[in-house]
Amino acid sequence: MERGYGNSTNLVIALPAEARPLIDMLNLKRDQRNRAMPLYSADAVRLVITGPGATAAAQGVRYVHDVRPHSHAHWINIGICGHGTLAVGTPILVDRIVDVQGGGEWSLPLTHPLFNCVGPLACVPQPQAEYEAEMAYDMESCGFIEAVTAINSLTSATVMKIVSDNPDNDVQQISGKYVRRLVQQHLGLIRSLIDSPQSNDSYPVPQ
Repeated sequence: MERGYGNSTNLVIALPAEARPLIDMLNLKRDQRNRAMPLYSADAVRLVITGPGATAAAQGVRYVHDVRPHSHAHWINIGICGHGTLAVGTPILVDRIVDVQGGGEWSLPLTHPLFNCVGPLACVPQPQAEYEAEMAYDMESCGFIEAVTAINSLTSATVMKIVSDNPDNDVQQISGKYVRRLVQQHLGLIRSLIDSPQSNDSYPVPQ
């Protein structure tokens, strides 16, 4: 597969239920030599399952980099999120990450033409019960972006989230089967994201 950034893509995923549809789609195989975290690979794609939370996501980024350093990899964080207004199942391309606990903020480059929803993401230390209207919520993104920017540049990072809960759909309903179904609904979009070159001006951003 031809891709930008040295044709190397690293997927950083928190939950096994989020990862399984991607492992199957990409025909990834478990790396039996490296067992600190579940790591899967095929060709130039690697996927690590980190567990939930920003600290775990950062550890996952560093782990993949230590196993196979690549100075021009495309790093993608994919997972579920809460949102104040968007319907369950809506995919979001993240343009800004806010660390609610630590106070950091990052603006991400946007390079993919197929997303109808682009917006900010607040990284919180635990599942969110209250939602601001135009904000998405996750628990991994600030750790992911901090670790990626320590290794590479901000332009090498992409964050995609799928809405799993909102004010009308409580976070308590979320199960592994539910999460897998959400990810499976957007495998085509995820595949196009993986296959797209990563550069600041490749595509216009839909408004």
